[in-house]
Amino acid sequence: MPNVLAMSFEGEMTPCFDLRCLEAGNRPPDGWGLGWYPAGEPAAAVIKEAAPPEGSIRGAVVKAGEQLSASLYLLHIRTATWGHISNANTQPFRRAWGARDWLIAHSGSLKYRLQLDDKPRFEPVGSTDTEIIFCELLSLIASHGWRSISDVEPDTLRSFFDGMNDHGSLTTVLSDGRDLAVYADRNDDGPVYVWQLFPPYTTVVFGDDELTVDLTRRGVKSRKGVIVSSEPLG
Repeated sequence: MPNVLAMSFEGEMTPCFDLRCLEAGNRPPDGWGLGWYPAGEPAAAVIKEAAPPEGSIRGAVVKAGEQLSASLYLLHIRTATWGHISNANTQPFRRAWGARDWLIAHSGSLKYRLQLDDKPRFEPVGSTDTEIIFCELLSLIASHGWRSISDVEPDTLRSFFDGMNDHGSLTTVLSDGRDLAVYADRNDDGPVYVWQLFPPYTTVVFGDDELTVDLTRRGVKSRKGVIVSSEPLG
């Protein structure tokens, strides 16, 4: 089961996310969350659930997939390390900056809690290491006057994540709804697997024993795309 799954397409898709980890007899995760940008809007939609029960209603919603049409998705399935099990500590995290919602999801764990500046521009709601990283990154971006991922100097973004990577494992996906940035832990403590999707195709289904994603259940669309996962998927 991947800790992080991100997908970006050249046009809208309507995938079905079957969280088989929530079925009876399976051990549920500590939490899960899905973020997407409906109809390419700058506002992200997020559905998340801490300590999900068997037969989760929210899980059934993302499996039905009828309202999930978008071109960009971030899915996170949590094994708690930092912070108690709550919605506040369940990814993906969302913050508004530059008249857009930004999303982040992180696979890995820092060794110790980082300290924010005395007067931070962005503050975490929960107590996870990921949310502190997110707040620090957005503060850096805001301090330069950058308003989108495309504005950010690539070397600066990589340098920031490299610095955070010094404190622990840090495979991370970040989006502002237009672009998707992926950082792979440089110490190989959390790999990234990348697939490219090219039409034509009739059926696209992938996953493992605990998660299945069907991109064509709601109809075949000729979209190019990129799929990023923290675990290999068949």
